[in-house]
Parts: sequence; C-alpha cells; structure tokens
Amino acid sequence: MKQARKRGYQTAYLATGNMTEADKFIDAAIEMAQMKVVTKMDLLSDEDLDELESLSWDQQGLIDYVVLLGSEFFLGVQPSSFSVHVAMKRHLKTGGLYTRPYKTGTEGDGLSYIVGKYDKYWAGWLFLWDGMWP
Repeated sequence: MKQARKRGYQTAYLATGNMTEADKFIDAAIEMAQMKVVTKMDLLSDEDLDELESLSWDQQGLIDYVVLLGSEFFLGVQPSSFSVHVAMKRHLKTGGLYTRPYKTGTEGDGLSYIVGKYDKYWAGWLFLWDGMWP
C-alpha cells in the first residue's frame, strides 16, 4: 500500500485464487491507498467471461502471469514460486540473461518487490531465489 501511494496508483490488478486473502487485500487497498482493485473476472463480460470461467485454475493462472509480466510494477510474496518467477522474469527482461541477480531482502529492482522474511538464508528463500530457473 505504501508503494501504491508513493507511485500514485489508482488501480491494482489482483491475481489470486484465494478469495479470503483477496477480500483482505481489497479492504486494505480501499482503506489505506484509496485504490480500486480489479481481477481478470472484473475485466471481462458476457461470452468472454463465460470462456474465462470455463478454463481450469492453472489456465486462468497463465492469464494472470501474462498480465503481471507486462505490468508497471509487481508485488508478490516470498513463499510463492509464482511470485518469485514473475519477479525474476521481469528483472531479466530489463538487461537480458546476464543481468545481475535480483537482490533478496532489498527494496527490489524498481519493477518488482517480493515481500517476505529474509533473515535466514537456508530457511526458505534459498530455493526460491537461488534454485529458481529464469
């Protein structure tokens, strides 16, 4: 929410299959950043929405993936390999395969930010950052 206010965002695209967490995010976005939140379901109607709803959960996730790769700014959570992969792909597209790796536990690279606990290297984020393929 701090980044949204800082950057002046008025709308956020939310990619999640967990509606309980989605509701929490939407409430916080409205309260803390006066920001509208949309999902892929909100952006379609009629036959297009019917077609989207006929897709499996993983096919719908690919739509989120494509949208997030092209977004202006991305924020994800550290325990999610989906979030880490999106952040890495976004980072690599700026300078190619030989771009310096994304620095964990920092403010991100200006394109993406991964929220998480980075105090113990071996306790979880080793796999996500050093084991994830670009």
